[in-house]
Amino acid sequence: MKLSKLLAGGIIDAVIYFLLGYLFYGVLLNSFFARNGMATDMSKFTWWAMILSTVASGFLIAYVLSVAGATTMGKGFAIGFVVGLLMELSIDLGMYGMGQSMMDSSAIAVDAVITAVISGLAGLATGMVYGSGKKAAA
Repeated sequence: MKLSKLLAGGIIDAVIYFLLGYLFYGVLLNSFFARNGMATDMSKFTWWAMILSTVASGFLIAYVLSVAGATTMGKGFAIGFVVGLLMELSIDLGMYGMGQSMMDSSAIAVDAVITAVISGLAGLATGMVYGSGKKAAA
């Protein structure tokens, strides 16, 4: 995989994570998460850390798809979805198990599904980027 495509995929994915994260967590489901123990007051966020988090997530998906050879939107979505789901369950359940999370089990489940969907959509975009420029089979 060319470095330029990996960089493009990572940057596109970071933007997708940031925008869809804001949409899901900051707008659509803000009150649900506030009721279920997740921090939702954006005035208290450490924005540089939030941005670096989306960049790290974006490049994780881009790298995994590169290694997997995903060059279609469907394969990108499927791999991104599974990676996102497992990644978020690992983080949320680990924090919950250590007593560091105030989220309840319903918020953990919803958070994992949202992250899986966002990761799948990021993977879809990266699969499209990685497949661009390929000649169709005759």
